[in-house]
Amino acid sequence: MQFRPLANEPAALTTQVFSLTVPNTGTSLPADITWTNGRNSFPLGTIRHTCTDDDREAGLQDGSGLCRIWDGQVYALTGGGAEQLNSREATPAPKGLLLPDFGVAFAEGADFANANPEGSASDAFTLTGCSNE
Repeated sequence: MQFRPLANEPAALTTQVFSLTVPNTGTSLPADITWTNGRNSFPLGTIRHTCTDDDREAGLQDGSGLCRIWDGQVYALTGGGAEQLNSREATPAPKGLLLPDFGVAFAEGADFANANPEGSASDAFTLTGCSNE
């Protein structure tokens, strides 16, 4: 998972844009985190891939022209567990992110399953460092 700076993102509430590399493939899946409106807003993540006919028939295609593999609430992993991700810009990056039910959805997707027949995927991601890419 690699986060990148926001540049001309269409959604005003988008705060983070990232991509997820599918192991053993050249595929990088686009993704983002947006915040709901209101006093008790919370972060929602979406990870997408190129649509198949089955995806379109299932109604998974969104306004981006891509199809959702996973969408759901995003939590910060701290030394003490998972908690609400903080929306303030001055907050340090969390130790990791929790994407509930992501692992199952990702492992069942053709992009991952075909290239990693014995593989599994997790819901938890740990910060390993920063890069200029």
